[in-house]
Amino acid sequence: MRLLLLLLVATTISYAQDLPTSRRSSYYTFVYKVTNAEAEALYKNRQPTQAFCHSLFTLYPSDSARFQDKLPVGHYLEVKTIEGKLHYELVSINNTNLTLLSNQRDFIFTISDQSGNRINNAQVKIRNQPIAFNNKDNAYVDQKSNKRGLLSVTVNGHTAYFQIERQRNNTLFVRSGKRILGTFPINHIASVIVYPVRTVKNLVKGYGVSAPGIYYKAKQWIEPKYEKDWKGYIVFNKPIFKPGDTLRIKAFFTNKRGKPISKTLDLRLYAYGHNPVNVKLGHINPYRTGGFVHEVVLTDSLNLSLDTNPTISFEHRNKIVESKSFRYEQYELKANQFLARSENNRKEKGGILYLKGTDSNDMPLYDVQAEVLVMPKHVNTIYQTQVFVPDTLWFHKIKLDVVGETKIVLPDSIFPKADLTYKAVVAFLNADNERQTKELILQYNFNKPPVRFEIKNDSIWVTAGALTDSAELTALGWDDEEIFTKQIQLPYHEKINPFIKEYEAGMSTSWEFLEMAEYDKLEVLSTRTKDSISITISNPRKIPVHYQIFKNRNQIDRGSTDESATIFTGKSQTRELFTISIQYVWAGVSKNENYTVDFNDRQLNISIAHAPLVYPGQTSEFTVNVSDVNGNPVNDADVTALAYTKKFKQGGVAQVPTYPRKQNGRLFFNAFSKGEFETLNVTKLDWLLWHKTLGLDSISFYQFLYPANGQYEFSKPNTDSITQIAPFLIENGLVLMPHVIYIDNTPVFHLSANTIQPYSFRIDSGNHRVQIRVRNYAISFSVEVKKNHKQIISLDLNHLPTNVLKTELTKEDLAREANTLSKYFITVERSEKQALAYIMQNNNYFLFNPSPGRGYPQPEIVGPLHPQLTQFFSADTTALTFNFEPFYSYRFLPGLIRQRSITAPILKSQNYRLNFSPSFDDRVLTKSEIEKRWSDFSAIKNPRFARYPIEHFINKPAGALSLALIPSSKPKTHLATFLINLDSPDQYSIYPASNLEFAQLGAAHYEVVLLMNDGQYLRSGSFFLKPFGQTLIKFNFDSLQIQDTFSEKLYNTLKKWDAKTTYIEQQRRIEMNEVRTSYYQRNQSYPYHGTLVRGRVYSSEDGMPLPGVNVIVKGTIYGTVTDTNGEYYLTVPAGGTLVFSFIGLKTEEINTNNRNEVDVELTADVTQLSEVVVVGFAAQRKMSLSGSVTVQSNLLQGRLAGIQVSGNLAITNIFICGEYQRLIVATHP
Repeated sequence: MRLLLLLLVATTISYAQDLPTSRRSSYYTFVYKVTNAEAEALYKNRQPTQAFCHSLFTLYPSDSARFQDKLPVGHYLEVKTIEGKLHYELVSINNTNLTLLSNQRDFIFTISDQSGNRINNAQVKIRNQPIAFNNKDNAYVDQKSNKRGLLSVTVNGHTAYFQIERQRNNTLFVRSGKRILGTFPINHIASVIVYPVRTVKNLVKGYGVSAPGIYYKAKQWIEPKYEKDWKGYIVFNKPIFKPGDTLRIKAFFTNKRGKPISKTLDLRLYAYGHNPVNVKLGHINPYRTGGFVHEVVLTDSLNLSLDTNPTISFEHRNKIVESKSFRYEQYELKANQFLARSENNRKEKGGILYLKGTDSNDMPLYDVQAEVLVMPKHVNTIYQTQVFVPDTLWFHKIKLDVVGETKIVLPDSIFPKADLTYKAVVAFLNADNERQTKELILQYNFNKPPVRFEIKNDSIWVTAGALTDSAELTALGWDDEEIFTKQIQLPYHEKINPFIKEYEAGMSTSWEFLEMAEYDKLEVLSTRTKDSISITISNPRKIPVHYQIFKNRNQIDRGSTDESATIFTGKSQTRELFTISIQYVWAGVSKNENYTVDFNDRQLNISIAHAPLVYPGQTSEFTVNVSDVNGNPVNDADVTALAYTKKFKQGGVAQVPTYPRKQNGRLFFNAFSKGEFETLNVTKLDWLLWHKTLGLDSISFYQFLYPANGQYEFSKPNTDSITQIAPFLIENGLVLMPHVIYIDNTPVFHLSANTIQPYSFRIDSGNHRVQIRVRNYAISFSVEVKKNHKQIISLDLNHLPTNVLKTELTKEDLAREANTLSKYFITVERSEKQALAYIMQNNNYFLFNPSPGRGYPQPEIVGPLHPQLTQFFSADTTALTFNFEPFYSYRFLPGLIRQRSITAPILKSQNYRLNFSPSFDDRVLTKSEIEKRWSDFSAIKNPRFARYPIEHFINKPAGALSLALIPSSKPKTHLATFLINLDSPDQYSIYPASNLEFAQLGAAHYEVVLLMNDGQYLRSGSFFLKPFGQTLIKFNFDSLQIQDTFSEKLYNTLKKWDAKTTYIEQQRRIEMNEVRTSYYQRNQSYPYHGTLVRGRVYSSEDGMPLPGVNVIVKGTIYGTVTDTNGEYYLTVPAGGTLVFSFIGLKTEEINTNNRNEVDVELTADVTQLSEVVVVGFAAQRKMSLSGSVTVQSNLLQGRLAGIQVSGNLAITNIFICGEYQRLIVATHP
């Protein structure tokens, strides 16, 4: 019944549609159920046809993101249209999951249901060959497999399909061939044939050409080596040295086969860096075969720099045998040891510190004082709009307990309402004034987590946090698909499912997350003696583990376990190599790990016998016994023994070389992976077959694509009152791009034109003859056009109406057409500065593409034009008027047009097919439309402007400021930050959006404004920046304020800055002042109770009134500007202070003292009148400036109070407050 209703809706739906806004896809996506065999055929050949669409199951709106109802297990074929194409999608809802377990040898995998439960009775085939379940492996196994292709898994009547890919084609024949051809010298003999074939294949695939293998072999023999291929080790008598110490060196070297060398070696000392050292210490002869000793006193004559790592190098014939570095510094050994550790399990509580002090004998220290300094390191989240985090959260002194560790609990009250990372710096001070410092990093969260996760053995536990009774638990798989969601009662526990990647628990918006990836705790342990081996798996999580054990190249055992167990014990011989490969699933990911268990029969064992306790000053003997793997004593062994105090914390053991025998390990056959099925082929829409079923008849766009009777027309009134037409040709549901369009035998469109060509053409109302040339056909028809309407027409090229004429053109016809049309076109060469430009002729606009990727510096084809007056417009220059002349190339310069004749035809004959997606919203270009496009193009998209002013206003004491934007579903792009000191209004700055951290700001009242790229903005409101800490403010996009005169002024100022790489300092100050003035004019009325203060601002020089002076209530965001008579009025709070400021004048602060009238005189600020020119964002005074500078003489006119400007570029006369000044400006030579 439900399906019948859906079909009824789908077949009867009809909307009143407008073609420009019409949908371009079917209303509904039809879902057909297909059989297992049909799904297999579709997965294999990807060729869907209507034959598969026999069992309609459901349908859903094509605009919906997913099914309205969850589909049951099965295979489904979705069908919908997008424009003129029929789109199919095969959707399989499977009841099984496939997990591949790669061991580089077998094709091994498991089958499980959607909850992760294993299935061992599935019917599995790959390329129609069955794969059986192996009980010992607890998996499906095909040993030494080389299979690939479509794998089918049938459970409960449903067959799931998976695409299996292999790493290489590695058949027995291929393996045997590689083994034979890979040996020397057969591989180099065969390369005569193999190399050319491989090179040709690489060239065909587009890869590079590599040299043959014999080249690298010969290169290895011929090229000298930088190092000798000997083995050995070097040890020093201690890890750190200081000036005057004796460096004792012991070394032992053998060749690569283990035979000690007896050659004389060179010993050199190297040091790198600012003070390089290269000193030859002498020739060293072995004291015995392979053994070398030497001593060197680290005197000043060696020129070693402190706090460096010099290198001792043994060399033979200028080749390095072995080298080792040592630390060189003026160290001081400390007898005492101080320890600090933390416990921070519950991050919503203050951390717990444990402190301890011991001497060199691990005995407790007495009378030790500790100082604990807690400081913030990084603030992650704040829970108020504004939060202050002091530089010092807590300081505490304590005397350490003599016995055990001293426990210190950090109080919760020291932390702000924020999540932050902090550090505890602990300074220890003992009775001998020895001071040591330790640093611990901890985390604090203001809010208590909703629940707590804990993993115990093979179970996951969820215990109470902020939630105490119940919570919602969700499990996600490796692909973030939900496995389950359920309500749980706290506390709760369940067995770990290895297919779960993440657990989420909580309620509403408060959630706690547990990533499972790092908690598998799976280990493989082995024990090996000369005649036995034992392998154990430690598996506390009880993960199903599959394993294979190899002896040399042969597999000797395999199996599976989900417990901690010994999986193998047996006898072994010393030269046998064992390899263990394990596979398991954890956190939804299949893992493979390989371990080798070898036995070095050349290993030497050392034992030391000595007295169990030695007192200071006592002499004790140490007996060193050296034996082989069989326990037999080894004669003539070289023994190196050294000892140093444990006060050296940097000590280490030298790595002694080993000499293992060559052993044959396991062979790697192949690796397998799950591939992705390719999408089904998109086919041409069969209109007659599908238009009724998919309900396409009622969609305007499809009426346009498949016009009834061969022609479709749509007409709509134009908002711009311009009559226009847009004719289209359709072929098999595809829109053809015309090569030429004529209206009344006059060309209006040509595909070769490089300008922006909206597909809509100006036309007078009435009857017209339209001709469209596409490929080698000319289609002509008459049309009646309504006044002030846009008329859209589509013609079916294969079913043209009788009143439409179709003419086939020859190559000669096309060539003549190209020659004839060339007289309507010109080529234009633009410079990069003319990115925004257009040509206008008789209300027809030809807009150049502003993108550098098209057009300049290459000539651009413009037209069609006619012999009449034509104008070229550029955004940065004045218009240029000229008479159009065909067969010329034009280049437009400021005030100049250059023409160059063209002999060859501008247009070429075009006869190819090109489809396009039509835009029905195209409109004839107008001047207003061009200006709008230019405005959008010139918007600040990638800001380049720098912070201004460059200097930073720092008042003592100072604090830091940090800003943060709360993520939003409809975020805006932050463009710039405006910061103003309300207590000192002359201190205000503009920063790029990247500046959200301000390290040093004077303690004062501020306001921050964040400007967005659309002119809207966010305000912080007035706030006091406290010193000795960090003030954090977060902004919410829900509080956006619409664009006003202030934000418009700020945006336009930044837009002007962004377009230039140089600026004049005085001009920039004026622009900044205008921004500040606009900021205060926005808040002219003090909203609280106060006194209305009036007054006038005068010049102290001549008593003339000063217009445009900023009058600000100190410490607030309120202010005003003096009018043309220098007068102002402003409501001021009781006892308020007014700040008077302007560029070039000294700022004055006057307390109103509850007066109703306050007049003030401002004097000139001489320090601001020096001429500064900024080039490339680097300020230079005129006396040090080289090169030419252009300065406009009218920059100051009307900008500064009491200033008049006159003169030319060379000498400018400036009258400042009635006094005559002459400004000499450098000009271009």
